[in-house]
Amino acid sequence: MAGSSSESSEPESEQFQFCELGSATRMREELGTVKALGGADPAEDVIGGLQKVAEMLKRDRDGGGAAGGSNSNKPQQAPAARNCVLFHVCDMPQHGREFNDFTGNCNDTYPDGPLSPTRQALPPPGRTRAWMEEAQEVLHMLKTELNVHK
Repeated sequence: MAGSSSESSEPESEQFQFCELGSATRMREELGTVKALGGADPAEDVIGGLQKVAEMLKRDRDGGGAAGGSNSNKPQQAPAARNCVLFHVCDMPQHGREFNDFTGNCNDTYPDGPLSPTRQALPPPGRTRAWMEEAQEVLHMLKTELNVHK
């Protein structure tokens, strides 16, 4: 399970939380402890959360990271026996004008991308490109890791 907060003042280690789930019971227990907290704006870092999920899947496939992974530069396919289910629970849409139509009091700190905040805010850790570019990359990563084909 990967949980994220779009509060950019938090270090990345606190912005994303992870828990290995082995059963529906464990998932229910963990979800029961999740608290929705306020932030600087209502928009969420959906792309960042999905990016962390793709990284977790890759790390799992590679045997836990660089030390356990293959030395081959060829892309690897997910093992056929692996089943993955992604439940995406979100209370607000992604940052960016491409993903939300916030107006009035419901604003977005990053409507034009992570490097162009509307007020005194730090860019989300490790984020350097336009939201749509990041979204396309993370969706490609997830399709690769989950072995999804059209």
